[in-house]
Amino acid sequence: MKAGRRALLSAIALLCALSVGADDVRQGFGDRYGDAVHYVESRADVWCSRLRAMGADARVLVPAVFPEILKYTSFRDDIETLGLAVLYVSGGTARGNFSIGRFQMKPSFVEALETQVARRPALPAILRAITGFPGGATEKDRRTIRIERIRSEEWQLTYLGAFYAVVADRFDLHGLSVEEQVRFVSAAYNRGFLNTAEEIRRAEGFRIFPRGAGGRPGPYRYTDIAVDFFESTWDAMYAVRANNTGGSARAVRP
Repeated sequence: MKAGRRALLSAIALLCALSVGADDVRQGFGDRYGDAVHYVESRADVWCSRLRAMGADARVLVPAVFPEILKYTSFRDDIETLGLAVLYVSGGTARGNFSIGRFQMKPSFVEALETQVARRPALPAILRAITGFPGGATEKDRRTIRIERIRSEEWQLTYLGAFYAVVADRFDLHGLSVEEQVRFVSAAYNRGFLNTAEEIRRAEGFRIFPRGAGGRPGPYRYTDIAVDFFESTWDAMYAVRANNTGGSARAVRP
């Protein structure tokens, strides 16, 4: 009887989780959602200009990282940055691999980008800069430098531009609508851009955002939040900036 009740409760909980979508994200995050939108608006000019200079598509990329901006807190960021300084520097990603910065980037993400960019020597110098370190730098030195870079908005934007270049090179985005591109690129950003296209598309449906204490999954699809932000807010916000500059992004290809 108890087992049957547990099964029923589990089924109800699952149905409730499946019913949660992007429409109630704003209510679920309360004031933090509005704060995240206002932060994006305050930085949009700089982000669009910087990403456009790298040939990256800000129209797609900013929604792809919006859930990370929504999740970001300065208190947690300070703690996890300290953890990286202690654990990652001494033992690499096997010991410490926390997400930091507004775009919540991990050292493992940056290391993977460095490897992929190094394999694409035709990429512009502004992107290849992520592979550069001072001569004679030890591995610990490089790890320390990576943490310093990840904490910098300018470097996070450069990493984001490199991420877009690698994704645009690995996958054909041209046949997708902008909304489909946002969904695919946000899934690649959240679940891993080195996955296959099939794995990334499967990840589009994962309801695991945000992860709570103990790694418990949350009720939202990361991709739903990204697409909803694009449709409700960012597309119009981006259009103003694109019209003001007359610019448009083109995919970076080697």
